[in-house]
Amino acid sequence: MTRWTWLGSLTVIGVVAAFVVAQQPAEMVTEKLADNLFLISDQNDGNTLALVGADGVVLVDTKSLRGGQRLLETVRGLTSKPVTHILNTHHHYDHTGGNSFHPAQVEVIAHANAAARMPAMQEFNTPERKHGLPDRTFVDKLTVFEGADAIDLYHFGPAHTDNDAFIVFRGAGVMHAGDTFPGMNAAEQHGGSAAIYPQTMGRAASTIGGVRVVVPGHGPRKTWQEFVDNAAALKQP
Repeated sequence: MTRWTWLGSLTVIGVVAAFVVAQQPAEMVTEKLADNLFLISDQNDGNTLALVGADGVVLVDTKSLRGGQRLLETVRGLTSKPVTHILNTHHHYDHTGGNSFHPAQVEVIAHANAAARMPAMQEFNTPERKHGLPDRTFVDKLTVFEGADAIDLYHFGPAHTDNDAFIVFRGAGVMHAGDTFPGMNAAEQHGGSAAIYPQTMGRAASTIGGVRVVVPGHGPRKTWQEFVDNAAALKQP
């Protein structure tokens, strides 16, 4: 084998190895936010929150089709309790694609506009995936469970999409803001609105209370003050 042939072979091997690594699901990292509330993140998909309750697990967002199985395995590493509820912050594939990895009896909850958009998505276009579609919807506000276990879902209008849900775990003082935060990221093809975005975020900041930690759709957790400051910055001329 000549030197150039050998170097060429190494280049091909390197390209193949890079392709294989790129095809592997990203490693998921678990961070404890409260006694029974965990943030599960990776470098590809949206952030997931997992609440381990007395009767089972509540998930906020389930990553993509590609990450769904890895998320399921990660949750099983936290607890043997079954997933009972999935709450989606919005309809995008990297937040809802893993819904169908969970049994049909798991209740899926999302905004009404998300429920209207999701049936047309690749993530739900086969019979074995359709059970991942929402079972229950809301328009402005919905509360599930009671007392310290209560979880509030709010919708204040168009921002990232027309179906953004701000999901608040009252007992833990933690909110999942989906892809509305940080900054401004209006997906206008999905009903998002750069014009209305500041108003929507301002309503969220002024209406929601008791939150100390805000989980964005992607990236590290933030403080409530960072969320409030972000909303105020969007109103600047």
